[in-house]
Amino acid sequence: MLPLLWKEENETPGWTQLKLPGQAPSPRCGHSVTSGGHYLLLFGGHGTGGWLSHYDIYYNDCIVLDRLSAQWKCLPIGNESPAAQAYHSLSHIGSCYLLFGGFDGKLTYGDYMVVGS
Repeated sequence: MLPLLWKEENETPGWTQLKLPGQAPSPRCGHSVTSGGHYLLLFGGHGTGGWLSHYDIYYNDCIVLDRLSAQWKCLPIGNESPAAQAYHSLSHIGSCYLLFGGFDGKLTYGDYMVVGS
């Protein structure tokens, strides 16, 4: 898995790989990305400890791509943060983000969490 970000070119057909400043997300699958204003919010996901590793990593990090500054930013995780998980859904509704479900390698979640005001 590679931490790549691509942009579709409108003028000429094709894609361009973007290399943006800031702390980009680590390689993962099963994460969610949603758009809110000029931000893209990435949450959670599932990765591995490396090619020869036999353990899985589940994330509960929130990483924002600010589309105006074209920069990645890690958001601090509060005391009541969601569990590290993958395969969940995340939606932007009004001024809030709604997280539902997920899987942490052992448990399947069926709860909702609202973030924002």
